[in-house]
Amino acid sequence: MRTIYIADDGKEFDDKFECEHYEWVLNHQHLKNIKCYDKDDNELKDIMEEDTYYYCHKIIVPTDEAVKELSDLAHYTGYCYYSHITETGTWICEENGTDGKFVKVSD
Repeated sequence: MRTIYIADDGKEFDDKFECEHYEWVLNHQHLKNIKCYDKDDNELKDIMEEDTYYYCHKIIVPTDEAVKELSDLAHYTGYCYYSHITETGTWICEENGTDGKFVKVSD
């Protein structure tokens, strides 16, 4: 017996988690408008990737919808530093020892 999971858009998966993750991303389309950069100002392409979270130094959040979805992402993934971002604008990660916090630097 084989179980197939079908996302809302018809894409099929063999794994339930992969299907749920795919649907979550589909329902959060504003995340793709957020720009993330490392310390050398190189763009990090996928905000969902763990490496983006760990190496992100600057985030540009263009809309209120993107702010909300970034908060959703923080709760969904456990990427708690993203929860510091509460409004549109450019945010920089200020590091304090082993901890960091995003602070707003401009609109």
